[in-house]
Amino acid sequence: MTAPRTRLPATVATLAAAGLLLAGCGSVSLVPGSPDQSERGGDDVAAVKRVEVESRSGTIQVRPGADGSSRVDRVLEWSGDVKPTLTQEVRGDTLHVVADCPDGSDDCNVELVITVPAATAVKADLGAGNVAVTGLTGEQELSSGAGNVGGVNLGAAPVKATTPAGNVDLSFAAAPPTVDAQSSAGNVTVRVPTGPVYEVDTGSTVGNVRVEVPDTPGADHRISARSSAGNVSVIPG
Repeated sequence: MTAPRTRLPATVATLAAAGLLLAGCGSVSLVPGSPDQSERGGDDVAAVKRVEVESRSGTIQVRPGADGSSRVDRVLEWSGDVKPTLTQEVRGDTLHVVADCPDGSDDCNVELVITVPAATAVKADLGAGNVAVTGLTGEQELSSGAGNVGGVNLGAAPVKATTPAGNVDLSFAAAPPTVDAQSSAGNVTVRVPTGPVYEVDTGSTVGNVRVEVPDTPGADHRISARSSAGNVSVIPG
C-alpha cells in the first residue's frame, strides 16, 4: 500500500516545522482556512479481525466495541469542489478503509472513528493529523506523517508507532512483547505495567531520557523508544 504522506500539504508541513501541531489526539481540521462544506455519516460492517486504514489528512481513531460487529463513522470536510473520497470494503476478515483528496488537493479533511472488537489488529497510516487507538488488544502498527500518535490501555500485543513530526504516547494495560516507538521531532512516552521484566533501548539526539523501568537484557518483553529531537520516557503506568 502506498503511503499517502509522500506529499504533505504545505500548510501542515509549515505547522510541523514551527512546532505548532496540536499536542492532543483530538479532532483538528487540516483544511487551509475554514472548510465551507461538511458531511457526516456512518456504516455498520461485518465483524473483522484486522483493520487497514489509509488517509491523506484528518484524524483516525480506533476504539473497542462489541464482539461480532464493526462500524465506521466519518466526517468529511472540504472547500470548493474537492470533496474527499472514502472507500471501505471487507475482504476476508480485514476491513480496508481509504480516504483521499481529489487530484492531491490540500483542501479536504476526513475524520474517522472506527469501532471494532477489542482483539482487532490495526494498521493505520495517516499523511497528516493525529492517530489514536484505545483499549485494543491486537497488534498495532500506527503512523502519521505529521501529527501525534497515541495508544491508551493497550493489550499484550506488538505495537509500532512512528511519526517524523509529533509526539508518540503509548500506555499498556498488559505487558507487550515488543514496542517500537519513534519520533524525529517530538516526545516519546511509553508506560508499561510493573512486574514483568523488560529489555529497554532508548535514545534521544536532542532531549532528555528518563527510564524508570529496569533494563534486563534478553528479557521476553522488549521496548525501543527513540527521538531525534524530543524527550524520551519509559515509565511504569
